[in-house]
Amino acid sequence: MFYSVPVKQLFYLIVFTIWALLVFLAPDSTYWRDGAEFILTAFYLDIIHPAGFPLYSQLANLFSLLPLGPIAWRVSLFSNCVFVLLLACVCFFTYYLTSTLKGLSTFSRTALSILAVIITLLLPSLVKQALIPEAYTLNALLTFILVWSYIRFIKTGDFRIYIFSGFIAAMSIANHVSAALPALLFFILTFNAARKKPQAILAALIFGMGGLLTYTYIPIRAKASPSLNSGYVSTAEKLIDFLSDKRDRLLRPARTSTTQARSNLLTALMSDFTTDLRKIAAESSLFLPLLAAAGLLLLGFADLRIAGALCGVAFLNWLFFKRWDPDPWVTLFSVLVILSCYLAGYGLSVVKNYKLQSILSIVFAVGFLGVCFNPIVLGVSSVKNYKIPAQIAEYDLSAADFNSVFVSEACWFIYKYIRDIEGYRDDIVLVYQPSLLFPRFFRRTLLHRRPALFYDSHAHSTAISDSAEADLENLARLVNFTSAGQNSFAFEPNSLLNKYFRPVAQQNPSGLLELYYGKAGFADAEYLRRTSVRLKLLHSSFAYTWPALRADARNFFEIQLINQADLRSRLNGPQAAASLIKQFCSPDDINTCSTAVMNNLAVYLKQAGEHLQAVKLLARLLLHAGGHKSSLRRNFIQFYTRLSASEKKNLQRNREVSSVIKLLGL
Repeated sequence: MFYSVPVKQLFYLIVFTIWALLVFLAPDSTYWRDGAEFILTAFYLDIIHPAGFPLYSQLANLFSLLPLGPIAWRVSLFSNCVFVLLLACVCFFTYYLTSTLKGLSTFSRTALSILAVIITLLLPSLVKQALIPEAYTLNALLTFILVWSYIRFIKTGDFRIYIFSGFIAAMSIANHVSAALPALLFFILTFNAARKKPQAILAALIFGMGGLLTYTYIPIRAKASPSLNSGYVSTAEKLIDFLSDKRDRLLRPARTSTTQARSNLLTALMSDFTTDLRKIAAESSLFLPLLAAAGLLLLGFADLRIAGALCGVAFLNWLFFKRWDPDPWVTLFSVLVILSCYLAGYGLSVVKNYKLQSILSIVFAVGFLGVCFNPIVLGVSSVKNYKIPAQIAEYDLSAADFNSVFVSEACWFIYKYIRDIEGYRDDIVLVYQPSLLFPRFFRRTLLHRRPALFYDSHAHSTAISDSAEADLENLARLVNFTSAGQNSFAFEPNSLLNKYFRPVAQQNPSGLLELYYGKAGFADAEYLRRTSVRLKLLHSSFAYTWPALRADARNFFEIQLINQADLRSRLNGPQAAASLIKQFCSPDDINTCSTAVMNNLAVYLKQAGEHLQAVKLLARLLLHAGGHKSSLRRNFIQFYTRLSASEKKNLQRNREVSSVIKLLGL
């Protein structure tokens, strides 16, 4: 049904070539954000952050057992293989849909299928997902298998496919909870046909429960006390909190997007859509979504059910991850590519002369690639060489004292990767800060002391004298425990621990804060200069970072900047914190840093007495966000209402401020 033999061989050759290229480009070091956590999870057969990703964990673990290459490279190899399978799905769907067009030659269908693969490879975010440890590509692959099951079911009426789909839907959810939306869509679209055979619905539910049993991996594995402390569940309540993401929502409250005054949900949704459409256009130019929309319309006339399924999974993928970076939109981008190539096939099918049609298919392919080609993708090799977070983490570990306790959150997984996998500074005891301060959601860390060394343990039953359990109530005991053995206590600067330890902490050359036994705290000008140099080096690296990685590089830099600014505000006051941020983030250009950093800058300006500057900055941020950021709205209203009458009158002459006043109805 698929290809003639020569075309099959060509397809296999292309797939193998792409896979070999991806293997060559796969990074052999840990990546920022979730990269280190996914690698460690695969290596230890551990549990990832909520909602656990049990399917990904187990499959990636199989690749970590390969007897060649670094651990990070092996897990990246898993991403390579999943992405190649996704390319095969894109190719197959394109060929299948164009084969329904009468008058389209086999050569044209083959050319369009290969074109779909090439276009997918030209999308920087998708290529990045092919190289780094992440669950989004596997999520898209399982979604397309579910869509194909739907197509086969509506074409054949075979209830065995329907029952199989229940299992696939459950396995998709076991990989990522966002798959619950396309799974629900599948059962809604097939309900009318399936209700004629209730036993099939029951069988699909039973098979679905079998797939969801993959989640039993989490509590079973948790009982073995694996090395990571990010997915510990010991009771049914903790398991529910973990699977529902209640833990992270409590630890890191999200900045909710609320609708503006005199607005409605549809307005907010359209604002999100236009914002994200710019990101899609930045990936592939605006032509790709426009061509896909036309292709969807034509496919709807030909087969409304298939068009609805493809449109539905793409829309739901965007809806779940709206206002994110493009990384999770793998399903959305893949559907856009398929529909665009279907549109091309529809246009070519009008030409009845096969020779002319073949020539036009090549011309169209070249033209399409020229329009959608994103030169950014040529820098894909930068993913392999992006080692800034790992280098910074290694530098931090090198500056820590021998056998010290090191409390971290932002870079904890990278530190642990370097310590456990690369074997560097295994004398350091790493403590995950959330587990220290929020014991309800994490396993407690038990510290043991030997005559000259102490270390962390993961065994619940261990009971050794002179031990300390690190949690919120015992934070002081943890410090006392380390200082009793004259070991230092180091931590990354962050708003919570800065508050407690700033008066007694010293700063080491790498920028860490440390408590030393019998020594008073201090913060001299030389330390502040060194941390500024460190931030400048991180900031300057943006110019040499692949644009598709720039958001991640900026995120890594801004976490360091926010934490250092908080420390400066406690050491030298809010004016010092504002000055530090303004070195890298211009109040006159809100695009130089993220909204979170600029909002912090506005708060520091207000605390430093620069009320007018703070209100003007918040006005720019609110106009840029369309008035939907609740934190910005609250700060603007609070700052503006506390101004004097003369200050308000002065600000109302400012176009941006007056626009926000009207927007908020003040």
